[in-house]
Amino acid sequence: RLNSEQAAKDHTLKIGITGSYIGGRIQPSVNSWASKLPSASNQPGTRLMTIGTYRGNNYTYSFTVPASAFNKNTRDWNRLKLNVISGSSGSDYLSPAVSIDCIELE
Repeated sequence: RLNSEQAAKDHTLKIGITGSYIGGRIQPSVNSWASKLPSASNQPGTRLMTIGTYRGNNYTYSFTVPASAFNKNTRDWNRLKLNVISGSSGSDYLSPAVSIDCIELE
């Protein structure tokens, strides 16, 4: 929940990832607002998440969430949803993925 002062201003949402697979990246949404589609980060071309490692090229996505996205009623929860998107569909058992390290709302 945000207080009325917090809900009245834009915020920066930062999502740090340690790696991704086949162009997987995060597209966040807050309540009914959704970010623009972000570009894929530069990551190793291996199946780093399926071979027991999660360290790729650390990358931080930054999104500006407008004040209009937040609930103004301080009794209501705001819902953050993180969708994994990609330009690739993967294979039978390997889908686009990301390894999230941290999430921060400034």
